[in-house]
Amino acid sequence: NSSYDVSPLDGYQYPQIVTLGSGDPQSVMVAGQEDCSMHQAAVSQYRNGDYAQEITQITDAFYERLWNEVLSGDFAKSSATYSNAVDISDYIEYEAVHNSTIQTQLTEDEIRQARWWADHYTYATNGQNDPNSKSTIGAVSPIAGQTLATSILRAFDINIEAFGSSQKMTLLFGSDDPAVALASLLGLASEQRPNFYSRPVRGASLIFELYSFEAD
Repeated sequence: NSSYDVSPLDGYQYPQIVTLGSGDPQSVMVAGQEDCSMHQAAVSQYRNGDYAQEITQITDAFYERLWNEVLSGDFAKSSATYSNAVDISDYIEYEAVHNSTIQTQLTEDEIRQARWWADHYTYATNGQNDPNSKSTIGAVSPIAGQTLATSILRAFDINIEAFGSSQKMTLLFGSDDPAVALASLLGLASEQRPNFYSRPVRGASLIFELYSFEAD
């Protein structure tokens, strides 16, 4: 009928969504630590070190109490330790919302304490340690933050090269480890901002915005 449309639905655009399995090289954007053998070695070094062993002894009574109260049906008694702090915290936080029986068995203090130790473990195995340290932990721990930072800068580069017409928005969905590692690398975790030593709360976001003062 002699008319044409530049794009459907008055310019409405569908986002391009890419899902990456752990076997895809691009998966390092959201989980740089997952298949990194050096990171696994660093975690093993941390777990077997004197500091982590001391924490394990300090928290043994706490995790044994949790196992007796709520974990025994799903966790082996030997796995109710600081080394599994993240899995344990995730489990009891989920159950505390959805399981009415567990709601009466756990106290708020126990849930908070389990989360604190999980945050502590996550930062210890993903945070930036002494850069002058010659240990595997110091060199490799924040690898997930490094790969995430690379993807953020790449998105900005594409936008700049296209003068703002491309890569207008990039959304990455990942786990806690890259977010904690990135916060450590950027120097966000500090005495003035202690919340950045913790894992993000569920549904939280890290938002980076690029803008220019140039007229064009």
